[in-house]
Amino acid sequence: MATWSGVFCGSLGGSFVEANAGEDASIEVRAVISGWRHGAAIAAHTDVESDKWTGEIRRVVIELDATRRWSDADNVPADALDLETVLLHELGHAAGLAHSGQTSAVMRAGLKPGHAARRALDPDDVAGMCAVYAAPAWVRQDEPSVRTNGGGSSVSAPRAFVFSAAIGAIGAGFVAWKRRRNARALRRSDPGSAPADA
Repeated sequence: MATWSGVFCGSLGGSFVEANAGEDASIEVRAVISGWRHGAAIAAHTDVESDKWTGEIRRVVIELDATRRWSDADNVPADALDLETVLLHELGHAAGLAHSGQTSAVMRAGLKPGHAARRALDPDDVAGMCAVYAAPAWVRQDEPSVRTNGGGSSVSAPRAFVFSAAIGAIGAGFVAWKRRRNARALRRSDPGSAPADA
């Protein structure tokens, strides 16, 4: 989470925040012990639930195949997958990134057991995040630009604000969704408890 939170597309950055035990979280990580449904070639999978009209990310579930050998060692054993690399990749999907064609990118698809860890973001990963959370069309194109911390491209400062707002919307969107779901459940159980249009 700290690695992605370190992406700055301008003077402001976004961040993932770890939830405390018992709190609702918009991103959930699950270790799946049995009933893996994503096929033998897939070690991790991310499901993103978003609003079909606005694209706002509401809830994310990252699943890891717990029957595989995972490692957090500096030298990844030949029969293990690097847990940090895989979680970093899946959190990229949680933020809305697709796969990258760059071999050194965290968002590159595919990681085989024993492969070297990719625990630092490639300039392509940073550029992808800045592209996903780019400034809306109404932001002037001639605004002052600043460098990303990856040393790659320059982007306008308002893009970083949009990135911050979008990452914050992950949590806020989930909270709103949860309230609506609870209100619907309450109306079903006690139809007189809330107005029909609530």
